[in-house]
Amino acid sequence: MRRIIKISSHKVVLADQAVFSGGSFVLSLALAQLLSISDFGLFSALVLGSYLVMSIANAVVIQPFQVLVSTFSDQKDYPVFALLGHSILVFTILGLLLLISRLPFFQEYLPDSISAVSLTWLGGFLFQDFFRKAFLAMGKPWLTLITDVLAIGFQLCTIGYFLLHPGIALPVLLFWLGMAYIPSVLTGFLLFPKMEICSRNWSGYLRLHLSQGGWMLLTALLQWGSNNLFTVASGVYIGVEALGAFRLVQSLFGILNMIFQTFENHLLPEATRLFHSSAEQSKAYLKASFKQTSLPLLLALVFLFLFSKEVIVLAGGQKFEVYHYVVKGMSILYGIILIGYPVRLAIRMMTLNQIFFTGYLFSFAFSLLSFQFLLGQFQLWGALAGLLFNQLIMLIFWNHSLTKRQFILWK
Repeated sequence: MRRIIKISSHKVVLADQAVFSGGSFVLSLALAQLLSISDFGLFSALVLGSYLVMSIANAVVIQPFQVLVSTFSDQKDYPVFALLGHSILVFTILGLLLLISRLPFFQEYLPDSISAVSLTWLGGFLFQDFFRKAFLAMGKPWLTLITDVLAIGFQLCTIGYFLLHPGIALPVLLFWLGMAYIPSVLTGFLLFPKMEICSRNWSGYLRLHLSQGGWMLLTALLQWGSNNLFTVASGVYIGVEALGAFRLVQSLFGILNMIFQTFENHLLPEATRLFHSSAEQSKAYLKASFKQTSLPLLLALVFLFLFSKEVIVLAGGQKFEVYHYVVKGMSILYGIILIGYPVRLAIRMMTLNQIFFTGYLFSFAFSLLSFQFLLGQFQLWGALAGLLFNQLIMLIFWNHSLTKRQFILWK
């Protein structure tokens, strides 16, 4: 019976991943069709900002909760502590953003009302993200699936309505997208475990979250900066239209990210199990798995490279055609990521967390030193080159670290 439940839960997790990733992909394409390039660029900037705020909330609350929830399985007050802590953090961040948006400097450069109205959308996004991850951590994937279906479903309905009634202003669209989160967030609150509002254990929980969250927060900020600095800077140095085109192409390649994550979730536990018994067996497993899965992905990248113009027009409309070269550049970038993926898995398998962090540190340092020159001289090609060099720096450093430990994947 336990095996049946485990298999059933695994299928629910996969179904939820399909709903969440697939729904987010469709939403991005629909918004690209609905909005002008400049408005889509502004929306993309807000999305990148929301990812930064989400990284902070994840590091301080959600990631420690994912690790500690099984430890405190007998403590019924711990989930409520996490929810309350997340709520305080989110409302504090939203309040600070609201105050900042009222400053004369920001009011001069931000479009009318977009900063204040977007807080409705950001708040819904952050609470929905908490519930989906918290329910998964508590072993309740069905509840995660319910909240994700509600969130994605109501947002698709909202965008579908405005596709039939075009001409919507971005601030109004953001407000209604924020309202579309309400059914999901309310369901999360109703289904979340209930306990007393105050507990003598909370001071201990707080100390654990602060001790673990500090390191996680630093890593999360570094990863966000390494992954998004060139993307954000492209909006500043080239313009919001370039940022919108860049984010549209990144959304297209988000499907490959989902496939990579699925492979990682599937391959990493088995590779780790083999490593504990035999390093050579784990190495052979990683190599064999890469050979088996890489060919169809490489063919997909070749297809995207050759038909970049048709792909971007199909995704965002004729207005994005001039940016088809970004699809070509991203195809090359993902080819590098794919080739180096066994190295990334080996670093995680061997729990070389400091090496993992240092790789991102080198990558971020390169981004800080080079983004102004690359973007100023080469525009979006410079952004693509910067992202490619970021990957090469991390992979070369990680592979060197593995080689020093006699774990050689590349020859």
